Parts: sequence; C-alpha cells; structure tokens
Amino acid sequence: MACFLAGNMALGWHFHRDLTYLLDMAKNLTNTCYQMYAKQATGLSPEIVYFNIESNSNEPTIIVKV
Repeated sequence: MACFLAGNMALGWHFHRDLTYLLDMAKNLTNTCYQMYAKQATGLSPEIVYFNIESNSNEPTIIVKV
C-alpha cells in the first residue's frame, strides 16, 4: 500500500509547485517500488522488506526475508 503514496505526493506537488521535495520523494518512492517488483523472480513484490541504509555495508540495498 505504501507504493500508492507516491501518486498522492505527486498530486500534492501538482497543486503546490513550490513544494518540489514532494515530487522528488514521489520519484524515489516509485523507483523503490518498481525495484521491489523487478528484483523478484516471480515479479511479485514481497509483503515485508527491510532497507539497508548503511553506506559502508556490503549487503544489498533492499533485503527480502523469506
């Protein structure tokens, strides 16, 4: 359900163009949601995902626990 938030943020930017951070966050969230689907062999997004936010780690950015 969080992936639908990107559309709401983009609509918010559409009506308030001075809030450019909304469009940037919408683009980043949309890309993240796409990657969650694209990285799965089945093409289905996992229900629970953990994000690796440590830049010095060797683990992937998106971690799916099965």
